[in-house]
Amino acid sequence: MTFLAYLLEKVKENHDTGIPLVRAMVLEFQEDPVCGFLDRQYMLGDRYLVAPVMDETGEVMYYLPHGQWKNYFTGETRQGALWITETVDYFTIPLWERVTSD
Repeated sequence: MTFLAYLLEKVKENHDTGIPLVRAMVLEFQEDPVCGFLDRQYMLGDRYLVAPVMDETGEVMYYLPHGQWKNYFTGETRQGALWITETVDYFTIPLWERVTSD
């Protein structure tokens, strides 16, 4: 499924159910105590983790919850339950896709 098709599906889900497209981390990861305190990253639907860069140097620190994650831009995969600190350029934002077995 393309990214645009995914967004359209989730917008329809929002319309039908009221579940927001932009979600606090704790909404998707209720069992992870770290996610209850994350206020500088969010889930886009139930599949994509977005970590906005809020520092002019491009440095960003974010948490990948338990599970397998794939970087949307590079294809790199990581096993979650870890903190990541990286520096990105003006044209990049950390965007990770949750890998599922379906």
